[in-house]
Amino acid sequence: MCGLTTQAAFTLLTAARALKLTDEVSPGHWMVGELGASVLGNPGVADMVRHHTVLYRDLADPLAILRHREQSGLRNYWSYVPGSARTEDSHREYSRLMSSSLALIADHILDSYPLKDYASLIDVAGGTGQFARAVKQRHPDLSTTVLDLPEVVSEAKHQSAAGDVRFVATDMFQSPLPQNTELFSLIRVLHDHDDEPVRQLLCRLYDALQPGGHLLIAEPMAGTAGAESIGDTYFSFYLWAMGSGRPRTAQELQEMCLTAGFTRIREFKTPIPALTRLLVAEKPQD
Repeated sequence: MCGLTTQAAFTLLTAARALKLTDEVSPGHWMVGELGASVLGNPGVADMVRHHTVLYRDLADPLAILRHREQSGLRNYWSYVPGSARTEDSHREYSRLMSSSLALIADHILDSYPLKDYASLIDVAGGTGQFARAVKQRHPDLSTTVLDLPEVVSEAKHQSAAGDVRFVATDMFQSPLPQNTELFSLIRVLHDHDDEPVRQLLCRLYDALQPGGHLLIAEPMAGTAGAESIGDTYFSFYLWAMGSGRPRTAQELQEMCLTAGFTRIREFKTPIPALTRLLVAEKPQD
């Protein structure tokens, strides 16, 4: 079926077994392993694997990427990165990737911080609405709005699964934000941007929140115990090649929130901190 010789297939299967993707249940008889089943059950993993061919091309010469960040191929994949070559196909492709991969963490966020006490949520840079739809599934009466760039919103509105999620074309750095908001969420957003834009965005969100309102921040973070190779190594090189942003520690994000005016910032434990950690910042009542 695969067009491999017995020796080639055995080489593949034993290599995959070391990664827990396959398992030899009896001599010569193989099945999917523990992590292989997880890959098959989460289509977003396969999407990410395919997507990484772009990163691997950039990393063929790591020193060249470190010296000439502006010449990476990954920079053109993400259309919101300044200086990228935006195309209609790239908008659709990265929107699909973000949607499928976000399914891996949406439940982790909502398990860690239930939204049952809120009446509304505005998901900033929420793409095609994957997180907003996950919120609606758990809390059907909660009003959800997604803000994102016009080309992303146009793609989202063509999806039949949009449901009763509202989409608004918005540049989060420039466009007016909905005022007196109860809850904003930033799901895997801040690490994609450099420090000064992040500081400006946090200030804008703070001003738009109602007194006592909250900001939910969920993303992988640097300095995560046991996951340093993800937060500090993988994301450092990925975001460098992307041309924008950097992984930040939870303490750095907390300090940025404090500078923006937030006073009560709490971290909520998530099931797999390597995938995402969760901070909730509060705007004071007075």
